Amino acid sequence: MSELKPFSSHVSLRKGEFVYRVDEPASALFQIEAGRAKVIRISDKGQEKIVGLYQSGEIFGELCVCDLARRRDQAVAVEPLELTAIHVSGVLKLIGQKPEVSQEFLRLVCGRLSDCQEQVATLSFDAAARRLAKELMKLGATGDMQGVNGARVATRLTHEDLANLIGTTREVVTALMNQFRESGLIEYDRRGIAIFPQQLEKYLARSC
Repeated sequence: MSELKPFSSHVSLRKGEFVYRVDEPASALFQIEAGRAKVIRISDKGQEKIVGLYQSGEIFGELCVCDLARRRDQAVAVEPLELTAIHVSGVLKLIGQKPEVSQEFLRLVCGRLSDCQEQVATLSFDAAARRLAKELMKLGATGDMQGVNGARVATRLTHEDLANLIGTTREVVTALMNQFRESGLIEYDRRGIAIFPQQLEKYLARSC
């Protein structure tokens, strides 16, 4: 990052502001210093699908390095966001000079590809309840607040956001969240969602 400093700039965004939009020049990738962002793909009919949720320390927008001139997705601040924007020219220069950087970037891209394949398989094979349980488990693993009985997801994701993540409707998610809460799998309030991993794992095992 110190070597990329001449190619970097700081960006501060409020909740709901765009990091970038579809069809804008793909000129930078971003590392989150604080806050969370979501990356969204939009269909030809205007339907939205969240394809990634990112938090402090994580990088997104990396496809700009893959010779894409324009953005095919858009990124939005889920909450107040502090970012380091790294110009693609600096990344390409460092990749050319340092093999270890290209290896790390390859690991990042391969990890994202694996996530996408898992998402496709889940959407193809799992019912909505299993998709939601899996997504909550994933969110719980990255929750900001960890506790003995569960991990609270600090991001205030709406039922609409969760529906978008798992490819269903808000009404279905609301009904499932109520069922999960009644079954002791989760708790949620205005502060966020408390995930109980052991109970969710047992639920997923039973619903195979």
